[in-house]
Amino acid sequence: MPEPTRPTPSKATALSSPARLYTRGNFYYFRVVLPNLANDAASIRREIRLSLHTGYKQEARKLSQALYAHLWAIMKDDPMIDYPEIKRRMNQYLQKLLADDHQDLHSQRTCGSSPLNLTHGEIGLYHAGQMLYGVNDPAKLDAVAEKIIPLLIEEGFLKDDEVTDDNRLSITKEFAKTYISYLQILERREKGDFMAELPAFAYPAPPQPTTVVTYQQTNSAAEKVDKEPAPIVSVVMEKYINTKISDGHWKTQTIADHKNRLSTLLEIIPDKPIDEITRDDMRKFRDTIRKLPPNRGRSAKYRDKTIAELLAMNIPQEETLNVKTVNVITSELASFFEWCIREGILSANPATGLQIKDDRQAIELRDAFTMDDLRLIFSHKKFTQGKFKFPAYFWIPLIGLFTGMRLEEISQLQCSDIIQINDLWIIDVNDKGKDEHGFNKSLKTGNARRLIPIHDELVKLGLLKYHEQIQARGHIRLFPELTKTNQAGKYGKQPGKQFKAVVVDVLKDADKKSFHSLRHTFADFYKQRGWQTDIFRQLYAHDIPELASKQYGSKFPPDLLYKEIISKLDYNLDLSNLTPILS
Repeated sequence: MPEPTRPTPSKATALSSPARLYTRGNFYYFRVVLPNLANDAASIRREIRLSLHTGYKQEARKLSQALYAHLWAIMKDDPMIDYPEIKRRMNQYLQKLLADDHQDLHSQRTCGSSPLNLTHGEIGLYHAGQMLYGVNDPAKLDAVAEKIIPLLIEEGFLKDDEVTDDNRLSITKEFAKTYISYLQILERREKGDFMAELPAFAYPAPPQPTTVVTYQQTNSAAEKVDKEPAPIVSVVMEKYINTKISDGHWKTQTIADHKNRLSTLLEIIPDKPIDEITRDDMRKFRDTIRKLPPNRGRSAKYRDKTIAELLAMNIPQEETLNVKTVNVITSELASFFEWCIREGILSANPATGLQIKDDRQAIELRDAFTMDDLRLIFSHKKFTQGKFKFPAYFWIPLIGLFTGMRLEEISQLQCSDIIQINDLWIIDVNDKGKDEHGFNKSLKTGNARRLIPIHDELVKLGLLKYHEQIQARGHIRLFPELTKTNQAGKYGKQPGKQFKAVVVDVLKDADKKSFHSLRHTFADFYKQRGWQTDIFRQLYAHDIPELASKQYGSKFPPDLLYKEIISKLDYNLDLSNLTPILS
């Protein structure tokens, strides 16, 4: 039966929205204003606002159009099964599909009639695209209904007498939209994004008529008080994430990390009312993640495996998450539950105090380079023959070696951050100014704002000449070839990989040596000579322990930093054979 024609909006029924999309934090929201239909003269404007759970504008536009069209459909006469019930059943079916996520969709992966080497997510997007063409075509929808309705009845999601000619196409359409969501979630999962599926679990199984009874003492007798069931974990978690983003508590480049840590809980503990999460649940969660590999979403070996499949692999302990990472994840969950207490959702925190004691000394976690290491690294042909693809890969390790700066601090430098004070060239480490892509700079701590004199060796190699060329071309950033996104919010990712590749190529034991080892090498030079003074700590961006030195008096001036720290730095390296990449 064809769907009714959409009514022409009158003044009394028009949906008003100057802009149906708006952003809050990093997410798009759908917004529509509804007038009071009962009394247009004294209308009270009410808004419908829904999070679209996406930061992609094109995707948000499609969702907004679908929501707007669906809102018109809701204003029509209700079918025999009301919309919330259809929506609930479709999302219940979605949960079943997600539970079977890792089963093959096809015996042979195909796109159309041609076999292709595609992931399930890519296949899903293809079928989603095909399905989208049919959901608004009654004839095509009718053909789909012939197959879908019997399936839903067989699976127990519908009863035969509940399906009528009036609601048959509506049910099929909701199924199609739900299945499209499922395919999109699979595609996101393959990229390591497990937060896209949280809204699907906002529709639990049908609530049973359960009354939780407590007793309050009155002047006469104890009387019964009904208590509403608590919301499920995924719903609360979504609210928590949106709050953290909108309130600015999470930096842009860390949002994906926060989300992934939180989403791990729903992979291990079933989604259920949040007040049913127990201490034993959280111990199970902690003990489970201790057996998982790091970066499993990016590893071809692990990314298609369920938690149960990963545990069955009995991954060696040395290849699983380290103690620090486990503690970071459990602390993230503890912060989430602590927020729930402040919001009045919970009365106790089931994840507090679950951190594991880390007996490793910080100095043992990452090694400094020896002088022999440095000679081998900077004798590599990529440094001596100019074989790096981009100048950033050449200059960033050298800046790190002679300044002790962190990788991201160097990678995000702007041309305006290299300045001259009197006769001294300085790197101004700050978080001021946006780059050409609109990204702000970020610093690890407040102490990271500092001035660092440029070492004479960097001047000899041509860093100032390189800076002059890049600035003359109108670039904002010192290393404009580096890129980042909202999801992977660091410019230093590729330079770090390039340097690590050199380290692995020339050193026999490189497991505990990486770009950050350059910072350790810089600090170790002064430690071995007893020169780690308050002046050093300021330049190195570490807290000054003595209260008087920390709170009173001005910062040490650049000329003193150069005289007492930078000018004394001598690795006894011959860098004359290096081939600087200037542009």
